[in-house]
Amino acid sequence: MILSLVSGLLPLVVLGLIIAGIVSIARRDDDPDDDPGIGTVRRLVLYGLAFVAAVIAPTGVSLLIGGLLEAITGGIVISESDTELATGLSLSLVGSVAWLLLWRVAQSTVDRHAIERRSLARHLYFGAVRSVALLAMLVAGIALLRWVFRLDSFDGNPPAFLLVAGAVWFMHERLQGREGALSAGTRSVGRLYRFGAAFVGLAILATGLHALLDAVLGNAYDSWFGTTLAAGAFSPLSTELRSALTLVVAGGIAWGAHWWRARTDYASTIWRVYVFIGGLLTGIATAIGAASVALYLTLQWFVGAPKSDTAAAHFLSLPQAIAGLIVGLLLWGYHRAVLAEHTRELAASPSETERVYRYLAAAAGLVTVVAGLARVLATTVDLLAGSQTQFTASPGWWQNQLVTGATLLIVGVPLWLRYWRHVEIHTAAGGEAERGALSRRIFLYAVFGASGLTTLIALSALLFELFQGLLGSDLSARTLHDTRWYIALLLAAAGAAAYYWQILRADQRAAPAVARPASPRVRDVVLVAGGNAEALARRIEQRTAARVRTWRRTDAGETPLDDAALEALLAQLEGAAGERVLVVIGPTGDASVIPYAAT
Repeated sequence: MILSLVSGLLPLVVLGLIIAGIVSIARRDDDPDDDPGIGTVRRLVLYGLAFVAAVIAPTGVSLLIGGLLEAITGGIVISESDTELATGLSLSLVGSVAWLLLWRVAQSTVDRHAIERRSLARHLYFGAVRSVALLAMLVAGIALLRWVFRLDSFDGNPPAFLLVAGAVWFMHERLQGREGALSAGTRSVGRLYRFGAAFVGLAILATGLHALLDAVLGNAYDSWFGTTLAAGAFSPLSTELRSALTLVVAGGIAWGAHWWRARTDYASTIWRVYVFIGGLLTGIATAIGAASVALYLTLQWFVGAPKSDTAAAHFLSLPQAIAGLIVGLLLWGYHRAVLAEHTRELAASPSETERVYRYLAAAAGLVTVVAGLARVLATTVDLLAGSQTQFTASPGWWQNQLVTGATLLIVGVPLWLRYWRHVEIHTAAGGEAERGALSRRIFLYAVFGASGLTTLIALSALLFELFQGLLGSDLSARTLHDTRWYIALLLAAAGAAAYYWQILRADQRAAPAVARPASPRVRDVVLVAGGNAEALARRIEQRTAARVRTWRRTDAGETPLDDAALEALLAQLEGAAGERVLVVIGPTGDASVIPYAAT
């Protein structure tokens, strides 16, 4: 269950991390050095070939070490593995020589052009090599753990690949750490790797934890109710438990090692994508899915048409659902605590963090409500069409379908009402600031746009079926059955679209009641500040809607700029003459606003 949910959200998280990384690089790549270096094309070719060599060489060395381990343990005789030995020798020799030559060329370009040390291609190389090495370590580590836990026989390749990939990862981690002063763009590349690796580790950890809990609860269920022939033979080190432990250990190490370094990087957009989508949304979706399964089983047994005659057989999948619910709540609760820590430690915009969280939870509830309502409506249309007489169906088919819809509504309605009520309360109290918040506008337009598009598509498909039936003189109850989902989606999506259209109109009507500030004259800000320049830039962007580029001062630490000083700075920006200004924050927090013009 959790594996399918996480894998379903994986493309969304990866896409979000990539988009956030690209946005961060595009908006923050503020390297003032005019030196073009060796050129983009030569740079891409050089580091692209170095990446290929950095993959080939370790693969060959791993095959050699794996074959040696197999020979030592008596698994094979060296003379019997000529192909593997020849492959390992050729790959290791060619790859090692090629990488050494290419890396020497890369280092010489760094010596001649300082900007090469901050090039995106160089840091993309570091990130790509570490990513491949990490994936190899995870796969090899899980395989090695399966041997340690006596699940598989010994194979020399997993320890060899783990050793070599770990050495490659460590070496490139050290090389990247010695790069010194980085541009904002290259820092975003590093963040993309860390948060991506953290999410992969989290997904493996959550999958293993779910399998672990499922094994424990499933064995306990079998022992209590005797649903299998092995009931009562519970073992604390069963095959399922040991298999799950391999994922827990491997995923936990990968997640902990990367998340520990990235957890306080509050100022980055990628941090928000990881926490809100990779953590909260994954946890909410997992908890909703698991709770829906558990509730469905209960309702089906009491008011539906269960397929099993005994309760023990009917609720056989309940332990898996409970395990998924526990894992989902853990993911949800932990990342909710991370947001609370962010609110305490970073006073930049705690209200925006809470606002995004409320809209995210409300969106999850709304999707569940619409899905449940559509299921109920489709089943109702089927009953009206009398479709149980037109096709083969099991007895009580409509009961189970109604139970499915009722389950989604019971789970989704309280979730949506809870968080949407909080949203409306804060909107009423916050006035224009809440109604004009970016997260609110994104939520409202996304919901209205998605529901409106669904309405149009469902209406078009419904009219097509109706016109086809009329023109072909084949309009019957079967047509009603064939269009049941179009009708259900049309009604459910149209209801959501109508409701949120009223919310949008209410926001628009309330807007003139409060005097809106004039459009900012300042469009482009170059901010020169200390170590927290990016956090300060985000605050200025949120308040002025200007594009802010940051240059970090190397002669100052954290800039002591409190809320009062920030308000004073914003007042200076509003009164600045011109669209482009340079803002210099001194070590004591004093700010200088200097208008400039492009030449």
